[in-house]
Amino acid sequence: MSSFNKNNLAKCLSPYLQQHADQPVHWQPWSTDTLEYAKQQNKPILLSIGYSACHWCHKMAEESFSNHDTAQIMNHHFVNIKVDREERSDLDKLYQQAHFLLNQRSGGWPLTVFIEPKSLLPFFAGTYFPPEPIDGLASFPQILMTISDIFQHKYTDVLEMCVSIKQSLIPVPNQTKAFSSLDELVSKFISDVDAHSDPEWGGLSGSPKFPQPVLYRTALNIILYRRPDQSEQLYQHIMRAAQSMSRIGLFDHLAGGFFRYCVDHYWGVPHFEKMLSDNALLMAWYADLATFNKEGSMANVCQQTFRWLSDEMQLESGVFGSSLSADSEDKEGQFYLFDRTEIENLLSAEQWPIAKVAFGLEQAPNFDGRWHLHQWYSTESLAEKLSLPLKQVQWSLDPIKQTLLDYRNQRARPARDDKALTGWNALLASALFKSGQLLNNETMIESAQAIISTIKNKLWLNGQLYSCYRNDSAYQSACLDDYAYLANAILHRLSYQWSTDYFIWLTEITEKVFSQFYRTGAGFEYSNNSDVPLQPIYLTDDALPSGCAMVIEVVSQLSKFTGNIDHSTILDEILQHASIQIHQSSLAHASLINAYLIHGHRAVVVVRGSASELVEWQSQLQPALGLTHQLLFIPNNIKLPDTLSQRYPLSKQPRAFISLTANDQQIVESIDNVIQLLKQ
Repeated sequence: MSSFNKNNLAKCLSPYLQQHADQPVHWQPWSTDTLEYAKQQNKPILLSIGYSACHWCHKMAEESFSNHDTAQIMNHHFVNIKVDREERSDLDKLYQQAHFLLNQRSGGWPLTVFIEPKSLLPFFAGTYFPPEPIDGLASFPQILMTISDIFQHKYTDVLEMCVSIKQSLIPVPNQTKAFSSLDELVSKFISDVDAHSDPEWGGLSGSPKFPQPVLYRTALNIILYRRPDQSEQLYQHIMRAAQSMSRIGLFDHLAGGFFRYCVDHYWGVPHFEKMLSDNALLMAWYADLATFNKEGSMANVCQQTFRWLSDEMQLESGVFGSSLSADSEDKEGQFYLFDRTEIENLLSAEQWPIAKVAFGLEQAPNFDGRWHLHQWYSTESLAEKLSLPLKQVQWSLDPIKQTLLDYRNQRARPARDDKALTGWNALLASALFKSGQLLNNETMIESAQAIISTIKNKLWLNGQLYSCYRNDSAYQSACLDDYAYLANAILHRLSYQWSTDYFIWLTEITEKVFSQFYRTGAGFEYSNNSDVPLQPIYLTDDALPSGCAMVIEVVSQLSKFTGNIDHSTILDEILQHASIQIHQSSLAHASLINAYLIHGHRAVVVVRGSASELVEWQSQLQPALGLTHQLLFIPNNIKLPDTLSQRYPLSKQPRAFISLTANDQQIVESIDNVIQLLKQ
């Protein structure tokens, strides 16, 4: 009996793969041995990609993968492979893009892909399939038999489809089109944001409603760097989204933290999973917004999100797990929902009238006859609506929330995926540096430093970065996103407090990015794993910012810091070639526009002087320029590499070295002159 004629997921480190280890399907991990077996057997591969927090993944697992009859069909006709999309984001990106090409619509999870075994190219893809035919959608067993029949009797058609998909995934660049300037791209982006924004609820129009921190970070930076005539209009779009996301159903008003997305058009009812990546990006964006507009409610979102992360997601190693499931007790959202009488019985006679209005309990139930709590009103609006003193409302809300949270925490909790991901933790470290400096919260800063330290000690091994950490094991070669997000986090670390050791590590990381991922004139490939059939260059954002764009952003600042003109020239070429795609779909390339802005407008300011004198410089420059320029404060007693010590020589009095490009440097000897120069 072949070792492949059984389920082989039990020894996998991924919590998601372990969830499928007891199913009758002969699941295999994605490995060279499994791929070679499929090739030898000449059986199509059934690839199922999901993640542990995914409601529809659990649903299909229960309905189809746990069904013995369905499993028998799968085992007979296919080599069945399970992939955790968080472990193998390179495979997920490739086959999600293939899904779009095959179906002309976006995919999702579970992603179900049928693959020709010799080329590893897909010829059919879908997402969730029901166990029985419904609403014109074929059942999963019907799909299985149809695909098997096509593979056996129309193999030539299968090969033709694979060739077509390959050509579409890696198209030949068309260099005949005119490049777009940054002015044109910014104008197109503003126009597209205006055309697609929801004027009532914020965010992009329609449903489902996804938060867009990557897009709105670019919108905020356009205001900061370009000051267009439409700045006020753009700011209103930003604020409408920020207020709706934090006040209605996307945010957990008891524990803190954001859910994945909302299923309706008004941010009312979420899909109840919570992802580390979403919360890291949203925390960073709210910190930027609060730094810009000085609104305490925006800063408070960062504080509440950090509380949830610390309470529920932080691991003993100092890094954070990847997600909380949408389901508990086999029901979506079960952990978060309340009956009205539950709340009334928990609260005092004085608290109940406040809670009833504050959390939307006087309105109709919003999820399966129960309430997912909203917090529509600011405390000022709530006090006015209730005709109560503002102080009374302010003093009442936190005890009410704590009572409800304590009660909720007694329920069966959603499962946590305790796998730590390098890229997602790096995003969180950047967010914590921003939020910690905004709120003067040393605990946030310490948490950010612990994340970076753990990655350096546990996931950077012999000059190689790994993307996953669980059970004290680092595994899976890192992809571009991991390197890019980590480099950005280290840059935040250096801005907060200089460390020559961390700078050297940052240069090693960027050198690795160029040696492993750079394709001359085109950009950075996402992966260099040999078991991926194609290596496209991904310039678009998805839920995460483009790794290629983040590399450009970081390397741009490093080139200005080190004076590396070669790297700066490479970035110019990539941005010029990418501008064609950006102009065609500006909202999908928000991170690249942001990288373009950073490259052209963000100065690197290095201040050298005695440690005591730098405290004064940092206290004034950080609030004045920290949102728009890269600030680095290097005390005289710090030893720099020779090339940097020549570029930033010691002096008796503090001096700022300002670089807007890699080959330009100005020396300024007063704080006021630095601010005046860079605020022009």
